[in-house]
Amino acid sequence: MLTLTTANAQTSTNAGKLGISFSSLGNSQIINSNGAVGTGSHEGERFFSLGINYTHPLKKWLDIEVAAEYSKFTMKYNPPFHPGTANNSHNEQISLLSLPVTLRANFLNYFYANSGLLIDISLDSNSSTNINNQSGIGAMAGIGAEYDLASGTSIFLNPYVKFHSMIPFSQLNSIEQKLWEAGVRFGVSIPLAK
Repeated sequence: MLTLTTANAQTSTNAGKLGISFSSLGNSQIINSNGAVGTGSHEGERFFSLGINYTHPLKKWLDIEVAAEYSKFTMKYNPPFHPGTANNSHNEQISLLSLPVTLRANFLNYFYANSGLLIDISLDSNSSTNINNQSGIGAMAGIGAEYDLASGTSIFLNPYVKFHSMIPFSQLNSIEQKLWEAGVRFGVSIPLAK
């Protein structure tokens, strides 16, 4: 989840950039990592993420970005089939606070590739859904582009994929459910004064 800075902007903004971002276009899914069968399933209905980020140039072609993001996911839960019982689907929601730390390699003036780690903190109680707590360490990768306006403000577009809770903080649940997310992040950033 990184923003791209063109080579011209990188040389003039050594203090880095502060930005805001929004994601909503994409898909999310819960994956049972241990191959459990007969436990019901979750299908992603919709999601959104809001974030603030700071990007700092390390070299002309390499930046580091740290961010804080709030995400809310609505998942359709399809319960396991049990004869003689109601098996009605219903929506469940999970909310996360994510702290991504990523590196971004810039190329061709406007483009970049980014990847890094996520620290996720679940904001839901364990009993509110049929989804395991997603607090843990995850990973993300993406590609993107950023365009610097004459005013110094930059706009960016960053398609990405995230794998949440690859290393969960808690092993209380017997079924390891992992949240997978693919989306497009849009945002605006401004250069900080030197």
